[in-house]
This record gives sequence, structure tokens and C-alpha cells, in this order.
Amino acid sequence: MPKKPLPEDFQLCSQTMAALSRMAQAVASATQLQPALDAIVEETANLFKAHSAAISLFNSSRTTGSIIVSHQSSYWGNNNVAGQTFSIPKDLTFDKLIHAGKSVIVSNVQGYPLLPASQKAIVVQNVCTELLIPLKTRAQVIGTISISTDDPQRTFSPAEIQLGEIIAGQIAGTIELFRSLEQERRQRQVADSLREVATILSSRLDLPRLLSEIFNQLARVIDHNGGGIFLKHGDDLVLIYGLGAAAEAHVGERILLSSQNPTARAFNSRQLLMINDGANEPYWLQWPEDDRLQSWIGAPLLVDQRAIGILTIDNFTAGAYNQDDAHIMQIFAKQAALAIHNARLFEAVQQSEERYRVISEVISEIAYVLRVDDQEVFSREWVTEESAAQLTGFTFEEIDAQGGWSAIVYDEDLPQLLRHNERLKAGRSSSVAYRIITKDGHQRWLQEIDRPVWDDKRQRVAFIYGGCQDITERRRLEAHLLQSQKMEAIGQLAGGIAHHFNNMFTTMTGYLALAIDELPVEHSVVSDLERVQQTTRRAAALTQQLLAFSRNNHEQRTVSINLNELIGETKGLLEQLIEPSIDLKTRLASDLWWTRIDVSQFKQALINLALNARDAMPQGGVLELQTTNVGLTGSEAKRLGSLNPGDYVRLTIIDNGVGMSRAIQDHLFEPFFTTKEVGQGAGLGLYTALGIVKYHGGHIEVDSEPDQGTTIIIYLPRSPTH
Repeated sequence: MPKKPLPEDFQLCSQTMAALSRMAQAVASATQLQPALDAIVEETANLFKAHSAAISLFNSSRTTGSIIVSHQSSYWGNNNVAGQTFSIPKDLTFDKLIHAGKSVIVSNVQGYPLLPASQKAIVVQNVCTELLIPLKTRAQVIGTISISTDDPQRTFSPAEIQLGEIIAGQIAGTIELFRSLEQERRQRQVADSLREVATILSSRLDLPRLLSEIFNQLARVIDHNGGGIFLKHGDDLVLIYGLGAAAEAHVGERILLSSQNPTARAFNSRQLLMINDGANEPYWLQWPEDDRLQSWIGAPLLVDQRAIGILTIDNFTAGAYNQDDAHIMQIFAKQAALAIHNARLFEAVQQSEERYRVISEVISEIAYVLRVDDQEVFSREWVTEESAAQLTGFTFEEIDAQGGWSAIVYDEDLPQLLRHNERLKAGRSSSVAYRIITKDGHQRWLQEIDRPVWDDKRQRVAFIYGGCQDITERRRLEAHLLQSQKMEAIGQLAGGIAHHFNNMFTTMTGYLALAIDELPVEHSVVSDLERVQQTTRRAAALTQQLLAFSRNNHEQRTVSINLNELIGETKGLLEQLIEPSIDLKTRLASDLWWTRIDVSQFKQALINLALNARDAMPQGGVLELQTTNVGLTGSEAKRLGSLNPGDYVRLTIIDNGVGMSRAIQDHLFEPFFTTKEVGQGAGLGLYTALGIVKYHGGHIEVDSEPDQGTTIIIYLPRSPTH
């Protein structure tokens, strides 16, 4: 028996899903933004059977827009308007579009107040009606996609507007993705420049060349018209190095520290200062308008929190700089400060060892002289004995008794320290970072910078002046920053993907439901459609997990609640989720303080932690939930790291399962990290729980040993209203 033809609505649904699929494939395969947007706009125009479609992006102040992509149906030829700019009208239509983020329909396009070039293009194309849909990223409208028709009777249905908004979401996500990739490329470029600067610092001591190289690397990553380095001299700041022809002509000029010049203000505050609207900077108003700066950043050069100078960079374009540029300036300011101090140190060594002794006390935490005997064996003469003893915990006699400085260096780091020494013996300046073990067994990172001095005949290295700095905290912060940036990028990407897929699944399930309703129950395709509908719902549920993982949900509702009540409500569900061989126990404080949480989110966190404990007890065991009140002192809060002193509700989750090693604990709360077999877990449960707890101002710590079970402790702030 031949199958009945599919309804027109179902065919439209299939065409829509196929078009959305082709758009997603175009984005996935594109290596640049423009081809991806070209494909999306073309698919949009064809899907809507429109006269044309175009994407426009607004400037930061949303006063002008620029058409970056346009597509016309082949019937109308190739009158492309891409590249044209227009002023954004200040009327109710664009107010609704930009500020309310709502789609709008313009019925009389020929009479709408765009720029003459765009007006001319529209008249030639005979466009009558236009649907404008906002492109939104992070709740801000960055542009529009416009869908145009030449039929004056054509209207856009609510379903078409909804479909257009889904496509707009995909466009906005694509733009944000490629912008993130561009930001990542810039970060790699910054890292390359910093590595180049580090190499320069370890091989050169000539200050003018050092500063020139530092500025060359800075110019690679920040747009500028000029800049300079000023050093404090008495009551003035003196320009010692200029960037750009104008700045070079003013080398040697002075700025009074007591003046209101932004350079002096930033130096005196010891804080970075960024100006992006030079027209409103009072000090610059006295300058001729053609010479007036519009954007400027000043980063003080600090040594031990003492300002010795300032690094500046400027631009004649308003709004040229952002927080990323400010962060880069701070990094380069540190490098410039290090270069200046290294050069001063070398100059002092050349003059006299005594002067070196005084300066090294200021610059380095540990200073020393390495003398080289005929057998090229180093003997270390300490200049700052007290600082070295405080850092290592050892007296110099104890270090010598162990065989010298290398005895307290980590075994894995010893080869690079030996290579560093070989470079010194060859007469080359060198720096190296390595770890030592202190007397109390702690690990500390040191940065050693050494400069060799030749004998009078320049035949061999006579001695080496050097210094060590404790960079343990810097290493920790660098690792934390890198991890934070990685997690933020992953979270944004996961959230963006989930958001747009969620919109697609909503459309798919809607069309599937319409198709099922239109067909007779006995139709052969109904059962197939229902299976597709079930699969789509499961996929939509997965996107909700990705959205929770991204931790970008700002619509959570928090209420004050007694955590004991939440545990009581959830206990029955937990007993169903865990194995019968696991005994679920509770020990709850009767006088427990209230805390303020989003109930549904925290239930999810509790379930995730309980399921993780269940998986750690495959043979059964005991899972216990405990609550209590705690007051954290300053030292206790500091130990936990992310909390302030005060009152907290503490939830403890204890299992007697297999436990875990320290190596596993180090990665426990990373997204997609799991010890389970492929297909048994996505690795999002614990990371989602961490995000929920941190959203509520809380903290999680883990205590576990292999075969000793695991204890997870959660701190939540006490509610101020109870």
C-alpha cells in the first residue's frame, strides 16, 4: 500500500531543520568569520524566500552601523550593499530593537531615514518590508540581521520571527566564538613577546637596547602613536626613552611630580591609569587640539611596591584601549622595571663590589658572589646571609655540610640549573627558575639571575654576581590565572553552544508536535516521529547540563532556608538514586543557622555529590550527611583561601569508598575530568557542584586517601536575615 504524501507543514519543518543543519555545518567547517556569515545569510534568504538578507554590526556607542554581509536572490542580480555604513535613527523602532532587544518590522523601507548610499541601494532593489532581528551577546545588542521582501503585501508571521531569532542567536554565537579565537591568538602573541623579552633580559645589559627591544615587543601587541619610559629623579619624572618620533624628540624632558599631568598622577598613586576619552581630560585641554591625546595608559614601574618610574603608551583615537591592554601594560612595566634594575646592578658591579653589596640588598631577596677556581668549581659567598637563611631555613654551614646549594634543589630541576652554570662559565649572562626544598620540607620556587665578570685579561670568568628571588606566589598566581582563563573560555563556549542548540531543539520539538497532530494516528510515519521527538527531548536535557556547567545563569532565585529541611526533602530521592547496599545516614545540628541558596540549584549539587560518592562504593558502604554551625577566624578563612571571616553553615558528606590519590584530587573539579570508563560519565557533575557552591559565596574542600574514603566539606555563608 503506497504511503500517504507528507503534509506541507512537515515538508516545511524538514526544510527548516535542513537549513539550520547546513548553517551549523558551515560554522563548524569555517576557519574565518566571513565565510561562515556568508553561508548563514544565504541560507536565511533562501529559507525565507526573501528578496535579500544582510548582517549589520553596531559601533560600541551604537550610533552607527556597518553592513558586513549581504545576500540577494539571483533573480535581482548582484547589487551588494556590504561595506556601507549608516547612522542609527533615534526613534521608537530602533529603541525597541537596541534597548529592549526585540525584533521589529519596518513596513515602509523607502521612507526610512538611512544614509543616502543605503537609501539609494534600497530604492534600486525595490525593497518594501524588512524584518530586523537583534544580534545579542551577553544581553547586549551588537547588531542586526535584516530580512527584506519586495512584496508590499508580505508580512512576517510569529513563527517566522521566532525562526529568525534562532538564526540571529546562531549568528551572535558565531561572532562571539570567532572573537574569542581572535582574543586567544592575541594572547599567544603576547606570550611570544614576553618570552622574547625574557630572553633579551637574560642576555643583554645595555639599557638603551634593552628598552628598545621591550618597546618593540610592546608595539606588536598594543596599537599606539607614541609612548615612553620616565624615571624618578628628585621631584621630577624624566623621560629616558621615547617611542615614536615625537617622543624621541622630547627625551630628557621633565614632569613635575606635583603637577596634575596624568603621568605624575599615575606615578604618585602607584596604580595603573587608563584614559579613553581625552576630550574630557582637564590637563590636556591646554594643548593644541591637533596634539591632544585621546587614549592613554600609564603603568608605574614598581620594585618592592616602590615606584621608580612609569611606562606610558598613547593613541590619538578615542576608546583605543581596554582592560586587556591595561593588563598587558602592567606585565611589560614589570619587565621594564626588571631591565632597569638589572642594568643598574651591572653598573654597580663594574664600579665596586661594595656598591653592588648595597644595591643587591635592595633588589634581590638573596644576593651572592660566585667565585670560580681553576677547576671551574663555584664557591658561593653570600652577601645577604639573613635573607637566605630565612628563605631556606638552613644556615650556610648546614648547606655546605650537605654538599652545597645543589643539595637542596629538586632532582628534576637540577639538570637545568647545571646547564645554567655552564652558560655562566662560558661568560654568558643567564637566568633560571627552579625549586628548592626548605628545611621544614616545603617547596619554593626561586628565580636566579646571574651575571659573569671576566678577569682583567678577559681569558676566563673570574666571578659571578647573582641574586635569587622567591617567586613561589607568582608561580601560583600564574597557574591560577591560566586555569581561570581556560575554565572561563570552556564555560563560555559550552554555554554558547548549549544555548543555541536549546533554541534549535525547541523549534524541532515544536514542528514535530505539529507534524504528529496533523497526521492520522495510524499513519506509518507517526511512530518514527515520536521516536525522533523522544530523542530530541533527551538531547535538550543534555543542553541544560551544559548550560548549568557554563555557570552563566543569572536568573537563579535565592531564598533563606534551613539546610536540614532541604536534606530532609532530598533524602528520599537520594535513597532511590544510590544502591540498596549503601546505608544513607544523617547527623544534623538541631540549632542550625539558615543560609541563602537557590533551592533547585543546590539540590542538583547535593545529588551530584551523592552520586559521586555512590560510584566510589561499588560494593556498598555508608554515606553520611552532617550539618553544623562554624565561625571562621581570619586565619581559618585565609587557609581556605576564598572565604572571609564570619559565620558559616557547614555541610559534610562522608563516604567509606575507595578514596582517591592526591593526583586525582588536583583535577577533581575540572570540567570533563572523570576516572570512569568512556560512556559512564561526562565529568560535569563535580564541576557543576563547584560552580553552584561558589555562586552562593561558598567553598568546597576535599579530604581523601586511597582506600580510606572521602570527605567533602561545603561552607555556605549564614543568612543575615535569620
